[in-house]
Amino acid sequence: MRRVRSACALGVAAVMIAAAGACSSTDDAATSNDVTLLVHDSFSVPDEAKVAFEKKTGYHLNIVTTDSGQALISKLKLTKDAPVADAVYGFTDTTSGDLEGAGVIADAGVTPAPGSEDYRLPQLPGAIPVDTGAVCVNIDTTYFAAHKLAEPQTLDDLTDPAYRGLLVSPDPAGGDTGLAFFYATIAAHQANWGDYWRRLVANDVKIVHGWSEAYEQEFTQGGGAGSYPIVVSYATSPAATVAADGQSATTKALPKTCLSQTEYAGVLEGAQNPRGGKAVVEWLTSPEVQATISEHMYMYPVREGVDLPQTWSRFAPRPPADDVLTLAPATIRDHREQWLRELADIIG
Repeated sequence: MRRVRSACALGVAAVMIAAAGACSSTDDAATSNDVTLLVHDSFSVPDEAKVAFEKKTGYHLNIVTTDSGQALISKLKLTKDAPVADAVYGFTDTTSGDLEGAGVIADAGVTPAPGSEDYRLPQLPGAIPVDTGAVCVNIDTTYFAAHKLAEPQTLDDLTDPAYRGLLVSPDPAGGDTGLAFFYATIAAHQANWGDYWRRLVANDVKIVHGWSEAYEQEFTQGGGAGSYPIVVSYATSPAATVAADGQSATTKALPKTCLSQTEYAGVLEGAQNPRGGKAVVEWLTSPEVQATISEHMYMYPVREGVDLPQTWSRFAPRPPADDVLTLAPATIRDHREQWLRELADIIG
């Protein structure tokens, strides 16, 4: 049932009085069995979790997918006067600056999951943490052992001639992963980031369009015939290279190269079904869905008490908080376009 004007508001006074006990306000009557969630293309929950949500709440959940996190932000801003969904999942702390003051996310009174206090965005009320992770440089440990070459540890190591021609990265202008790596280099080198990238280019970094091409095709452990043993990926990526016996992995993430990244959900301002949107956001932070995040979205759940797969603690642990780089959302918002123009001149 779509939101419609209450019949009580259309009747004459006598009808309104007679019907007062049977009719409710527009907001109370405007409940729909349909609720729509807008997500990026990495969103995934098991079918049984969706079915359980629908059975418990009585809502039918529709999921609308965008190509990427950046596309998600663009759609939110372009459709803010006529939202295409009731709730959204997938904007991050690095993209939230674009939503500040835009009137897109409603403060719907959703209570964040226990344990997620460290991930709150006070400058964007209504943003509810769902999962967290980090974009990190990953290495093929078997390559370095076979070549008797010391493993790199830091971003600066990547400019050392010992690692010339070994790094492949997604283009910062081509997707979320490459952009996060770019932000990591800015967080680490501040105003000198341009000099860092000139050294990286001089050391023959390979820039490809997106994460899939970098990791799945160019990386030596990505499943293709790649020749690059260093790749920009995620802190959780090594979990995908654990041996069948769970005793070893062929890759690892370098914690001192990581940029923190938390993903959020929220109810959209002007949603046709705000109550349904709130139910969806609460569902995303529920123990049932949080328990599926590591397996289905390769991120860390934000809810305390949710166990990670056993191999993750050994091969894909959360990077230590003291090592992880951060960059303020407002700083990114104010400088991103200028930074990308300057980077394009450096990369050529």
